[in-house]
Amino acid sequence: MLGFYLAEGSCSERNGIRLSIGKGNQPFAEEMTKKFASVFGLPAVTYSSPERCTELKLVNRVAALAWQHVFGFANADSTTKQIPDLAFNVSEDLRVAFLRGYLLGDGTVCKNRIAFSTSSYDIASGVVYALSSFGVIRPCRNGSPTA
Repeated sequence: MLGFYLAEGSCSERNGIRLSIGKGNQPFAEEMTKKFASVFGLPAVTYSSPERCTELKLVNRVAALAWQHVFGFANADSTTKQIPDLAFNVSEDLRVAFLRGYLLGDGTVCKNRIAFSTSSYDIASGVVYALSSFGVIRPCRNGSPTA
């Protein structure tokens, strides 16, 4: 859930913890709903509209404050989000789960390679660091989506 949140999530005290579920991620909506219940003990609600992508929300001020302060997401936006240190100091299985979640949100798989994209330099360097813990050494490339 943490990886997917970094790719597709936002959080505020008023609107709670939100995950954008685009058409490509619809198969994972149920999994993310279960993750909310597992982490917070509260059900997330799905909001859909024809004009916007589906949102999975947990509107609970205490949960939002805990999420923001435990992981350092308070006042963070898409360009200033960072991978929490905790994600690097867990078992291999949990690091794989984190990278899987991020891949589902901001990754692409084709033939013999995977690619991640982000507007946050800190997330990009953190993903490279996390991958290096598995022996995958690749450089970050800075450029526009069309580059």
